Amino acid sequence: MSSPRFDPAALIASMPASLGYDPQRRIVLVLLNTGSEDRNLGRSAVASFALTDPVAAEVVRVCDAARHVGASCTLAIVVDDRLSDSLSCTTLDYELTVLLATLAGGLDHACAPLTHLWMTTAITAGSPWWSLTDTADRGVLPDPQRTAAACDRSAEGYTTYASRQALLEAVSPDPRLAAEVENLTPRQFAELAMVLTEHGDGKDA
Repeated sequence: MSSPRFDPAALIASMPASLGYDPQRRIVLVLLNTGSEDRNLGRSAVASFALTDPVAAEVVRVCDAARHVGASCTLAIVVDDRLSDSLSCTTLDYELTVLLATLAGGLDHACAPLTHLWMTTAITAGSPWWSLTDTADRGVLPDPQRTAAACDRSAEGYTTYASRQALLEAVSPDPRLAAEVENLTPRQFAELAMVLTEHGDGKDA
């Protein structure tokens, strides 16, 4: 009896919530530790990098992360709006071919082989996904905002940003405020620190 086919749709749709942003023109990697010991069971990490990033440096970073979590296998998702999901279009461009070959070689060396590779044009409700290696393995994505990961992230008060750039901008310091702080005199800085400390201690309540 053949084992049931794994449907990755929910996993793919959960990647924006797992990363904190909607990946676009990126490769997303799920580094899984299937666990030979109870304490390691289910340990995993999610990483991604842009398809245009220097391949060698990113593969080193990903393999370091794989070793850190003791990953035993890797799942990969290529997200690129320039892809075609036509069954007749199975040839990858040269850059992506090199990227995947380099990544697969590095992960093999890190003992976390690439076991599944899926592709999609975008992680949005109704977008097609397909396997690179099995043309019969394909489907459509559910709504990413309704995944368990998205619900958990929202319940914890975290935002899932529209892009990685939007996330970086949200966590970057405000240039105007940063400039104002840099221009404070030592006395002004001490007074500001005192106000912030009192506010944090609840003395102004």
